[in-house]
Amino acid sequence: GALIVYTSGDSVLQIAANVDVIPLAELYRICEYVRGLTVDAPYRIGRVIARPYTYRSADDFTRTSDRRDYTLKPTAPTDLDRLQAAGIPTYGVGKINDIFSGQGLDDGVHTTSNHDGMVQTMRVVGSGRQGFIFTNLVDLDAMYGHRRNPAGAAQALEEFDQDLGTLLPMLGDKDLLI
Repeated sequence: GALIVYTSGDSVLQIAANVDVIPLAELYRICEYVRGLTVDAPYRIGRVIARPYTYRSADDFTRTSDRRDYTLKPTAPTDLDRLQAAGIPTYGVGKINDIFSGQGLDDGVHTTSNHDGMVQTMRVVGSGRQGFIFTNLVDLDAMYGHRRNPAGAAQALEEFDQDLGTLLPMLGDKDLLI
């Protein structure tokens, strides 16, 4: 029932909470408070991540899709800023807004999964919106890579491949997909 606080070598502090014990709003409030404590030296932590989960037993543990990253603003202009300065609209799908603290983004949407990220990307492409769409698909890393789950990763890749097969015909001759 207590908070789980952990870190790694890449300037990230993660705070996990069972949302059946500590409500999501309280976890976010805690992370915002910690973000405020870790912005400046001596800590200057790049990201404080709220990691909500549900846990009923060892066989019933699930990270929820309500993760939230509290990041430092970039210390120099990013390519997103350069695109905006050149008059190119920017749109973030997934946790892009979190990663860049909103800097350099005109608009965007959070997502709940790789598939949702692809659906949201296809929605934007299908809308005829012009500009740069930056999509982050986190499941392969967060749900399968860290968990060393090759079967889950393989299934996620198959699902991504199907979504990609739907996206590709939507692209025009002047579109670039990386």
